[in-house]
Amino acid sequence: LKCSATGLPLPQIVWTVDGQPMSDNWRLRIGDYVSSDGVVNSYVNISNVRVEDGGLYKCLALNGMNTAVHHNRVVVLGPVFVRPFAHNITAVAGHGVRVDCPANGHPIQSIQWFIGSGSNQWTKLPQNHRQRALTNGTLIIESIESHTDERWYRCVVNGSSGGAGGVGSTAHGNVYIEVLVAPVINPFHASPNLREGMRQMLTCVVVDGDAPLSIQFLKDDVPVRPTPPGVGHNADGGHEVKVTANDAFSKSVFISNVTADDSGNYTCVASNRVANTSYSTYLNVQGMPPKWVISPMDTESIVDQKVVMNCVASGQSRVWWERSELADGHLRTVISNSHMHTLENGSLTINDVTPDDEGVYLCQANNGVGSGLSKLVQLKVHVKN
Repeated sequence: LKCSATGLPLPQIVWTVDGQPMSDNWRLRIGDYVSSDGVVNSYVNISNVRVEDGGLYKCLALNGMNTAVHHNRVVVLGPVFVRPFAHNITAVAGHGVRVDCPANGHPIQSIQWFIGSGSNQWTKLPQNHRQRALTNGTLIIESIESHTDERWYRCVVNGSSGGAGGVGSTAHGNVYIEVLVAPVINPFHASPNLREGMRQMLTCVVVDGDAPLSIQFLKDDVPVRPTPPGVGHNADGGHEVKVTANDAFSKSVFISNVTADDSGNYTCVASNRVANTSYSTYLNVQGMPPKWVISPMDTESIVDQKVVMNCVASGQSRVWWERSELADGHLRTVISNSHMHTLENGSLTINDVTPDDEGVYLCQANNGVGSGLSKLVQLKVHVKN
């Protein structure tokens, strides 16, 4: 058997028969060489051919960038033979599984599948709508279930009576299908309307899935790091992050005195030896309601002076002013211009104040948390004597 492949970097060629790795022995030799044009050539030489040398041969070429596969079946005339399964099969509950019977010899009259049903008792398949036993020796089980499908299975091969083996020969092979349940996470959610200074606990509970389980919390795809010992001190009101394994099936993240930096996507990843499952929730920490840093106050000024009416609020608040002329009493939004404009900190400045600027002013501050702040103040402008 010969297999040739090209690629950059040069590929490595691996051979299998009926899905099992091949190795040299006294009858079988595997070798390869690279030709002058950069083609990797691999070959399998079999001497003194036997029935067990038949099977589905695969050539896999791998170079880290891609994998190319070619396969072909070698048929050896002789009594039927089933190559022993190399290992049991592990399936994931709810998924499909496909098992090929490694039957060899020729001619083959039939291949049948059976399921173990007691002490050396075998029942022919299929038994329900989820099972299909194909004539080519393939067994397919859809939506496999742990409590009904985790059993021993046997493929039985019958040879034709007129074959190379003389009287009809029979062979069989057994394989165990283990059905494992992938982790199932109970949905969890972050608290709505979470504000700075509050507390938050996220608990991930794996309600189904075969042990042993590994449970991990991520924040924005990075493992959640607990606060080091001696830092935070929750009793003193400090910020602290704790990650606690409650038992073998659940884990919690507790955050005291949450801040805006705790906002993010929190993901619980539960893993066992067949699957990884994840569930995510977004934690949104709102800022504190705004507080006055410098509260507006009534102001008096003389004509032509510069007036600064302070209005500074905390919590990254948006600050805006409205004014009411004494004539009609209606409030109108102050639009910044060269005469009157709002500073970045929220204070209102008036250049060369005039009697027309006199009136009632309303400063408002809001950061989306709570109802916001507002205060009415009055500006009086005096004319020079």
